[in-house]
Amino acid sequence: TLERKKRMKRQQAAAAASAAEQERSPAGEPELLSEVSAAIQSCMHQRIQTASLALQTVLRAESPDAMARQLMLLNAKGGLDSNVLMLLEANLEQAKKAGSEPAVKVLLMLRDKAVEFKDQSMPDEVRLVRQLLRTEDGVARVSILREALRPRETVYLADGKKSKAQAVDGRKLVKALASLVERFGNVDPKLLEKLQAIGGEAQAVAAELFGPEGQDAHKRQGEAWKPGELKLS
Repeated sequence: TLERKKRMKRQQAAAAASAAEQERSPAGEPELLSEVSAAIQSCMHQRIQTASLALQTVLRAESPDAMARQLMLLNAKGGLDSNVLMLLEANLEQAKKAGSEPAVKVLLMLRDKAVEFKDQSMPDEVRLVRQLLRTEDGVARVSILREALRPRETVYLADGKKSKAQAVDGRKLVKALASLVERFGNVDPKLLEKLQAIGGEAQAVAAELFGPEGQDAHKRQGEAWKPGELKLS
């Protein structure tokens, strides 16, 4: 009887050790990963639902102008996010497939307004980069860069501050481009290729405006940008 009790205790101890080992073993990882995946999906579903309700509010307005105002209000509240833009784009594609020209016209207007509103809330250099990335034609991009980087006559504004010597600070543009390359260069080869193209175009425009080294521009204004500072590769 004593031997039987000892044997039972050993069996219980072994069973407890086995259970503890199973808890520590990778066998429990699939369940943990499943829980994490479910939590992520739930969060994404909630965000899509919120975006869908926000877009419905915009589309239910009585006129295109009223829709644009609702969209502007949504942006002011911080609700105009990537999910709203994604749903707006999906609605636009559906309208195109259905051949509904009036709907396509309104949705195109809303999409352009959404991009405009988002751009307005961003720093100058980020807004410029976004515009350049949306522009497929290289000649058009150069024209945009030339206007953004050209030296301007500084004047005193009503608040006593000086106006900008450039629409966009060239050094900040370089940092914005370099940041995108660092974050996405190894993920999206097409994006990297376009960023490199924009970088080359910006460098050419800077050389055109300020000379090969940008020295004259530096004498004229403190915000000028040396082309050689652009290092994306």
